[in-house]
Amino acid sequence: PTSSPASATTRRRNCTNCSHGTGKSQPNRKPPQPEVRSPRSSADGYGELAKRAIPIITKHTEWTVVVGIQMEDYDAALLGKPHLRPLLGEPYGACLQWVLSTILRKKALDRNEEPIAFFHEENGFSGEALSVHQAVSENWDIGEGSSFWFGAKKLYTPLQAADVFAYECNKRLRNRDKPNRRAFDALTPNKDRVRFRYFNRDNMETLVDTLEAAHQRQAMASLDQARETKVDDF
Repeated sequence: PTSSPASATTRRRNCTNCSHGTGKSQPNRKPPQPEVRSPRSSADGYGELAKRAIPIITKHTEWTVVVGIQMEDYDAALLGKPHLRPLLGEPYGACLQWVLSTILRKKALDRNEEPIAFFHEENGFSGEALSVHQAVSENWDIGEGSSFWFGAKKLYTPLQAADVFAYECNKRLRNRDKPNRRAFDALTPNKDRVRFRYFNRDNMETLVDTLEAAHQRQAMASLDQARETKVDDF
């Protein structure tokens, strides 16, 4: 398997860029780094790289997870509700958690005990990404568990594959009222092998309701704790 992608954080939507593969994990070694060009820095541009990459991605990817939050819709939905933002945390970390938990949960439910290695783009979210992986793996790792690596996108092909997939899914998320791009349809010939999860104006109310419910539970728990706290008489 090559990809569980989403793209780097942008104002339009917030996701994570990571790929995964199965095989024996080797904690003391860095992932292989073939000499390839980044899709965003290639002289040929994204379009030319996508033409070459899409047939390879569809042939060698077994299962794909894409997660995104449309940030303009998120900000609009939480206008006047600042108390809900800490419950989601940073949208980048929330999306990464969604991606990792989807993959590891499926792996656990399938009773697949093979080791799995996740590869994340080297960027400013490395510390948060490690914390998210640790939290998710504690809940869902089985067998030999999972490992988490970082690599430069321009040197690591699976991250470029994830970037191509994330780019097209971002276009789809931002333009839900328009027909699919041809590249998007080419990447998803078998819709059963793609998990595209997102929050935007169509379903942002569901996220807000979930956060409101969590806030209510948190408030009630704090109230119960306060009631049970023994206060010594003066």
